[in-house]
Amino acid sequence: DRLPALMRCWLGHPYDFHGTATVPGEGKIACGYFVAVIMRDSGFKINRIRVAQQPSQNIIRTFVNHRKFYEVKTNTPYPEYIDHINTKYEGIHIVGLDTHVAFIVIKDGEMRYIHSSGGQERCVVDEGIDNASSLKNSNYRVISNISRNRAVLKKWILGETFDTVISN
Repeated sequence: DRLPALMRCWLGHPYDFHGTATVPGEGKIACGYFVAVIMRDSGFKINRIRVAQQPSQNIIRTFVNHRKFYEVKTNTPYPEYIDHINTKYEGIHIVGLDTHVAFIVIKDGEMRYIHSSGGQERCVVDEGIDNASSLKNSNYRVISNISRNRAVLKKWILGETFDTVISN
């Protein structure tokens, strides 16, 4: 519950493509920086700036750098994709899209899409799956359940550094 609580502290915080805020209520924040700040403030040892500047799949691979721990779907109809991820374990997921990165939180069968939205809202939002237009309209989706991955949790608990996966 720690990560979703931190995420919700940012609700309504203004979005900007170049936003690098580190504290709710100060400045603006881009989607990658939102994910990186939440992870850092939850105790994950990362280089916030380097992580935030990577493509979404590299952000995910920074935490789960083995192909069996993340899944890529392309050109999958939205209802089919939602049904598919609904069969995954409950927990906290990072989801990467064509040009966006966000969290999906699944708890008690309910899915929430929490992200710094560059869409109409232009702020950090907590949306139901029916209202998640960036998730719905993306042709590329990569997802990983970071809260159910033993290697991620062990590294987090031991305070080990997560090395940023960089695009070549």
